[in-house]
Amino acid sequence: YVVKCDLSVEALPFEDASVDYVFSEDLLEHLPPDRRVAVMNEIHRVLVPGGVMEHYVPNAGSRNDYGSPSHLSHWNLQTFEHFDVDSHRWAKDRGLEGIICGFRKVSADLLNWRVEDDGIKPAQSLRVRYRKDTC
Repeated sequence: YVVKCDLSVEALPFEDASVDYVFSEDLLEHLPPDRRVAVMNEIHRVLVPGGVMEHYVPNAGSRNDYGSPSHLSHWNLQTFEHFDVDSHRWAKDRGLEGIICGFRKVSADLLNWRVEDDGIKPAQSLRVRYRKDTC
């Protein structure tokens, strides 16, 4: 079944390792920057081993990202690498950043390509899927 909840709260209203799947669309960019790691740690806490999180988020730097004054934090594929156990960013920085455990990338896609006036072709959005890795 589907349960909607607010990811901006301190703790998600679920027991440890009790959720199979976490989905968000156009949500993470509305979190204050200092809440990003806490929210990802909380998602890890509630997911069952092997559970999946999937997020759709504006690509940092795109018009889709900076076009809204309510976008408080900015996400790109590199941001998600900090939570990816197969990334050197996770291995190097997780202790400094307060990342408790990690995820393993299932897929990460750049979506909604558009050619800007200057000929640059940036992605407007991201779709990432990660599986909870055991720690």
